Amino acid sequence: MSTDNELKKLGRKTYLGYHQDGIIDIILGLCTLGFGIRMATDSVVFMFFSWLPILFYLPLKNRITVPRYGYVRFTSDRRTAIIFSITLIVGLVLLVFFFGLYVFNSSDGLPPVFDDLLAKYLMLFFGGMVAIGLFGAALFTGIRRFYGYALLFIIVPMFGIWLRIPEPIFVIILGTIVFLIGTWMLYRFVSTHPIAAKEQPDVIE
Repeated sequence: MSTDNELKKLGRKTYLGYHQDGIIDIILGLCTLGFGIRMATDSVVFMFFSWLPILFYLPLKNRITVPRYGYVRFTSDRRTAIIFSITLIVGLVLLVFFFGLYVFNSSDGLPPVFDDLLAKYLMLFFGGMVAIGLFGAALFTGIRRFYGYALLFIIVPMFGIWLRIPEPIFVIILGTIVFLIGTWMLYRFVSTHPIAAKEQPDVIE
């Protein structure tokens, strides 16, 4: 029995350590930054940066994490949790993005009262949607820092609205915070896990 518990603890430690590379944090930060810069500049170019970084998750994982940490094959339950959580976050980020485009393009036809509320609390709504995805991801994967990000995506818009900071500015601030946290985690991961001189490991399927 004690052996089973030790194996479970070791498996959980490996699982959590494998996701301490900061890659998903960097991608989340870049998506948020892209959305904020898109709002600030109204440039179609930055529209793609709101979702494009998502496509680099697996390539970066295979390039950075796998050579240092080794190839890890999780149990079916953990694998399902990871896939579900990533899908949930990506789905909500895309939902927020396309809903934002719809609102920005059709806001002139909305009732005045609703239009005023939407204009004031739109970013809080967006932040709440992303926070739900992050909270769900934390719940299913056990990666606790996602709880902190969920709070950030609510607290920063709240303070931004309270302090009357322009929406693009506090969205960019939020994205920068997440991006810098991810960059620090990546630096620490690379420093702690140098590439060993051995055969090239398999990539993530």
